[in-house]
Amino acid sequence: METKVDDEVNVTDYSEEFADIPQAIIDYKDANWMVRRMREQEEAIQRINEQQVDEIGRILARARELREAHESRLEYLKAKCEPLLQEFTRKEIDGKKERSIKLLSGTVGFRKGVGSLDFTDEPAAVAWAEANLPDAIKVTVTLQKKPVKDLVEGTGEVPPGCEYTPGEDKFYIKIV
Repeated sequence: METKVDDEVNVTDYSEEFADIPQAIIDYKDANWMVRRMREQEEAIQRINEQQVDEIGRILARARELREAHESRLEYLKAKCEPLLQEFTRKEIDGKKERSIKLLSGTVGFRKGVGSLDFTDEPAAVAWAEANLPDAIKVTVTLQKKPVKDLVEGTGEVPPGCEYTPGEDKFYIKIV
C-alpha cells in the first residue's frame, strides 16, 4: 500500500511494522528512537551495498581475465596479419577509385590521414595571425561569479543583468 507523505513523496506504508512510532516527540528518548530506527535501515542498505560490490567485483575480475586472454590473441593476430592485409589491399585497389575491400568478415582499406597543427611558439603564431590572418584571432571575455557574489553579499547591491537568491536554511538528519 502506498501513501502520500507531505503531499509530495510516495512511500510504502509500513505502519504495521513500525506500529510503535510515537505520535509525538516528548523527549530526547523519542527523538533518538526515531533516528535509531532510521540508522538501522541505513545499516541494512550498507550491508546490501557491500555484498553487491563484492559480487560485482568477482564478476568484473572474471570478465577482465577472459577479456585479457582474447585481447592478447587479437594483438598477436593483428601483428601477424596486418602487414599481409595491407600489402594485399594495396595490390587490389591499385589504380582504382576505391580505398577499401569488403570481405565477408569485415572490411580492409585505407583512410585519408588528417593533418594536425601544433603551436610551438604561440606568441609568435598570434603575432603572425594578427598581421596575416586576423580571422584566426579569437578574444574571449568572461565574468567571474565569485567577486560579483561577494559584492552583492557585502553591499546588497545587485548589478544589472544579475539575479541574487539568498541561501535558505535546510533541515537535515545526520545518522551516526
